[in-house]
Amino acid sequence: MTAAHLRPVALPDDQRELIAKLNETTVPVPETTLVELVARVAADHPDRLALASPRQALTYGQLWRAVTLVADQLVAAGVSPGARVLLCAEYGWEHIAGALAVLRAGAVYVPVSAAVPQTVRWAAAARHEATAVVTQPWLTNRLAWPESLAVCTMSMSENAVDVLAPSRHIRPEQPAVLLEMPGQPTERVALTHAEVINSALDAARRLELGANDRVLSLSPATSTLGLCEMATTLAAGATLVLCQDIDLRRPAAWLDRMRGDQVTVWVATPSLVDLMLEESTPGGGLPESLRAVVVSGERFSPDRATDLRGTGVRVAYATSPVPPRPWGCWHEVTDDPSRAKSVPLGQPMANQRLYVLSGTGEQSPLWVTGQLYAGGMSAGAGAETKHPDTGEALTRTPYTARLSPEAVLEAVGDRSAEVVVQGRPVSLWEVEAALRAHEEVRQVAVLPAGPVAYVRLRSGTGVGAADLSEYLRRKVSPYLLPATIEVRSSLPLTADGLVDRAVLASTVPSAPVAAADPPAVPGVVGTDSQEQELIARVSAIACRLFDVSEIGADVNLLDIGVTSFQLVRLATAVGDELGITVDVEELLRFPSIGVIVSSHLGTVEAAAPNPALAPAVGPAPVSDRVVAVDAPQLTTLVERQAFKDARHGIRHDLDERAGVPLPAVADTAGPTRRSVRAFAPQRVSLAALATLLAAVRMSVHDGEPKFRYPSAGGAYPVQVYLLAAPGRVAGVEGGAYYVHPARDEIIPLGPRAVFPASAHADINRDAFRQSAFSLFLIGRMPAIVPLYGDLALDFTLIEAGALSQLLADVAARCGLGLCPIGTLDTAPLAPLFGLDEQDRFLHALLGGVPAQGARS
Repeated sequence: MTAAHLRPVALPDDQRELIAKLNETTVPVPETTLVELVARVAADHPDRLALASPRQALTYGQLWRAVTLVADQLVAAGVSPGARVLLCAEYGWEHIAGALAVLRAGAVYVPVSAAVPQTVRWAAAARHEATAVVTQPWLTNRLAWPESLAVCTMSMSENAVDVLAPSRHIRPEQPAVLLEMPGQPTERVALTHAEVINSALDAARRLELGANDRVLSLSPATSTLGLCEMATTLAAGATLVLCQDIDLRRPAAWLDRMRGDQVTVWVATPSLVDLMLEESTPGGGLPESLRAVVVSGERFSPDRATDLRGTGVRVAYATSPVPPRPWGCWHEVTDDPSRAKSVPLGQPMANQRLYVLSGTGEQSPLWVTGQLYAGGMSAGAGAETKHPDTGEALTRTPYTARLSPEAVLEAVGDRSAEVVVQGRPVSLWEVEAALRAHEEVRQVAVLPAGPVAYVRLRSGTGVGAADLSEYLRRKVSPYLLPATIEVRSSLPLTADGLVDRAVLASTVPSAPVAAADPPAVPGVVGTDSQEQELIARVSAIACRLFDVSEIGADVNLLDIGVTSFQLVRLATAVGDELGITVDVEELLRFPSIGVIVSSHLGTVEAAAPNPALAPAVGPAPVSDRVVAVDAPQLTTLVERQAFKDARHGIRHDLDERAGVPLPAVADTAGPTRRSVRAFAPQRVSLAALATLLAAVRMSVHDGEPKFRYPSAGGAYPVQVYLLAAPGRVAGVEGGAYYVHPARDEIIPLGPRAVFPASAHADINRDAFRQSAFSLFLIGRMPAIVPLYGDLALDFTLIEAGALSQLLADVAARCGLGLCPIGTLDTAPLAPLFGLDEQDRFLHALLGGVPAQGARS
């Protein structure tokens, strides 16, 4: 039921009383600020732990000293009260101390990510008329700033300072921070000291936070969630626990941190809760020290809330009615089953008010959906609506909602997730809720364009996109069926841990693949008996190659996990066994058995390019930069070998031209690089492995980081991961590791983790089984895309080539052999190494002691 077209009605007195009681939240606003509370704890309890970071643990006394030193730098640099100061810091203790230092100096901090391009950072400095930037020491070498900005760096010092010195010119009603509007990075909202401390103290009261509590924080300073974590914890005098920055997407590392630091409270997004529950269930559950989890940032599934409560922890759902303002709505999740399709918004927090208004601007009756408006501190300075009875200034939230008789607000829809059907807005939350209810589904994001549903499934499930499409047909209106359901091994996450819908939107396919009935394959006539027999024979070959029991003629082979490399193998096998010449290019465009046997392949037309998916500026994506060559693709083994023997890569037109002879040079370099495909069963010594991995090591010369291979712009986005076979490397347990270039260590990621041999092409599986270890070169694209845009992948691949050559040379000198691997099924890599959606597989190398007589 909706209130969009209702005429004004008089609410019953009991409903008016219920709404009034819901919004009786006014309490005195504390006449203090976050920095003053931190200073007070530092004065009274200087030895109490404030920040527990892998790189640095700080007591409140030490934290306040670091804060005051930077605040003094800012004041000395001429930063005046109320001035804007950029905070550009990567996740770590510095982003906490840096924010407090700016506030300590009486200024307003403007978070700017270190990962964005220089033009974005400089534009932010100009737009907000910033006078200084607070950053980390290593970022001063990587990032340039306008000369007009004073650059202050966070550092530790034991110099004594007066922790009782008052903060400079701070009043609660003054701005404290400027945060980005969701989806509008150039638009920022000013949050006052009073807003921040009001929300923080109320959340701390509800959680009963105290000096003995330790709160795990995984969010950066650039976000509302990071601000709420920091302010709530420090305002209560508790300890904020941080992880390694490389572990922010590894739930196993979170568990280790929780157990090691006796974490009692965790603030997380629903997406991170999903990952944690999947990680903790096989290992015996969440740590015993954990007593409460605050979930925030996205819609929260009641089923997931029940799973979390089943671990014995207290669960609260905190939301910001008007992002990016701090938490203003709170709901304690109980054992009572929820009638809603997501955990309710709950009730307004201290000094916040929430109202559901109809399309006529009147109060909506109970259970009637209307637009949610915020009053009190959540309304902010830009309130544009008046309450129909009291005249209170209200701000429209993104939500449509309804109020239950229990005085609980339930979100029904969101403006960002609406499509218009027959002139009427319809919320896609219905689709997300229906998909989340499927027992095999772990994460869902439905985008209006299409609409398209992106789904992450439970590991090991046999459910596919077609199954989910059929399931949805029984759950939602036909108008809401997605044009596409795309199953992914992981969904991209923002720095906050929210599903990154902007990244997903940039990958929306241009044609339906699941929700619609599969299109007929051009040229396939189902009633032709000879053609049906040929389909059966090709299907038998495909089933044998792909190790499946049955494949339909119209099935998209990519949907069952077949790679382009395997499609070429299929084309070759069909040609060798059945004498059929397969148009490989056409097969790659339309990967099905029906296309292979069709007699009309030449009539199939390529889909017209979608202008919306073309890059706005710069060169075409790497995958599109293919030089057209007027030659057929070779498929039979004989043809391919003959082609390679002809050495077309040499300029044979210059074979007869006279040249300048080069003098002979004696090779004194020792063993040279060679590829090894057979490995001995003996173990690799730890010393040999260390010598090999020293090629990746970063050193420091004249204060600058240096590597033994080049990288465009000094970005060094190529990361190296090690997979050690059990018992094959002395002193190293079998499993997955990150090769840390700055620490001269390999960091365990998953003990006893394995990579299936089936992920390799047939020709490489024996070498993989014999190898003692594998090296995977992964491109961390956010480390270079801001510098080079569309050229980033090109430069990353060049770097990977240089590093591969260096590794091969070093291997030959320390008695090891390497086998380069150019293609494999990359799906197992993300869970194996905890990779992000934006990470890219570049190259792999199998390694070990070469077998006697091993050849390239």
